[in-house]
Amino acid sequence: MGLCAMHLVDFLSKGCHWKMIACNASNFGRLGDQREQQIVLRYDDFAHQDCDHLLVELRDVGYVEVSGIQNAPSAASAMHEFFSHQWRCSEYRNSIFEVFNAKYCDRKYRTPPNFYFRDGLRNNLGRRTLELATFMSSRGWELASCNGGSLTLPNQKKHGNGLVREHQIKFVGAKREGLSSCPLLMVEFRSVPARDVMGRASHESFIEITGANVNDVHGKLAGFVQSHMQSRLIATATPTCDLGFVCDAFQMKEAALDCKEGRFLGETNFGKYAMRLCDYMVDYLG
Repeated sequence: MGLCAMHLVDFLSKGCHWKMIACNASNFGRLGDQREQQIVLRYDDFAHQDCDHLLVELRDVGYVEVSGIQNAPSAASAMHEFFSHQWRCSEYRNSIFEVFNAKYCDRKYRTPPNFYFRDGLRNNLGRRTLELATFMSSRGWELASCNGGSLTLPNQKKHGNGLVREHQIKFVGAKREGLSSCPLLMVEFRSVPARDVMGRASHESFIEITGANVNDVHGKLAGFVQSHMQSRLIATATPTCDLGFVCDAFQMKEAALDCKEGRFLGETNFGKYAMRLCDYMVDYLG
């Protein structure tokens, strides 16, 4: 889907003057094995500039996949050097029992041992994303969007009880000088469902902040989430983030029945607090 998305976006951008403004991949179903890609475009004929697009997918089972390099050979070369020398990845070579299907991506890499880190649902995909985005900015590529997802492989106990975490990262060739080199910051909200000692549905929630501490933004964000989001600091400079908080403000709607699908319906108040955080960042921190 990532490869097809980049082909479609490049065609609509260069041939029809439609600009990608959002791109999101999601997994659905009990196992997360139902997948869809949503692309939002805007008609910019009045002030359109042709742009190249790249998509990188990080999969914590040990792979990095790249799509969209057919129109950006210089970026492909730069990424290959970064993956090979900075991340110590090796270009994927299929075994005699499998065939690499180039229809899924343009280039695929195998990551070294312990490249990805996961402890429960906490992981270092966000940190790896910012490492890549910072490098790409030095090559004139702007981070356009990023989203995470997960799926469950049935009867797979070897890797986190079959849970596979993914990040999909989209880049666009920067047309505004200086924008691609701006510092980046990532804030992640996370809730982990569980059961209390009485068997009732419960959950533990976290906020993780990763990125450059420009103008003491870490301290200012820490003050905000502690004062307005019922959070307390529990970790600093970990493999997964620069600041980690336990948050008591997040809520999840409980299902009426205890069934195989889980104790919660997926409805949360994440959106409300995401907008409050964005308003604070824009209105008070600029």
